Amino acid sequence: MFYSAVDQTIREWTDANVKALFLEWADAEARFCYLSSPQGECYQISIEAPENELVRVHVFAVETLDDMEAHLEWFVPVSQLTAALDTAKKTISECLWRREPLKVE
Repeated sequence: MFYSAVDQTIREWTDANVKALFLEWADAEARFCYLSSPQGECYQISIEAPENELVRVHVFAVETLDDMEAHLEWFVPVSQLTAALDTAKKTISECLWRREPLKVE
């Protein structure tokens, strides 16, 4: 898996939207970050390395107040990665009922 075709886009998006971008999981290259609510809910946005100019963006519920399990996925052209990440963040924001703004981790 090679992220070189999308790393700049991922870094620009994460620099503007989250505190930390994780680059590895279980000794394998990966790209993911977390968004959480003040109440303790947590969601992961995960980006797969592109294949044939297409990239998958996933949202996973990590911890929710009602133990909801969720997995959403977008499969988009590399040129639409920023829009897919924005959609993922917006979807997470809509899932979180909160009185305070979404915090980033």
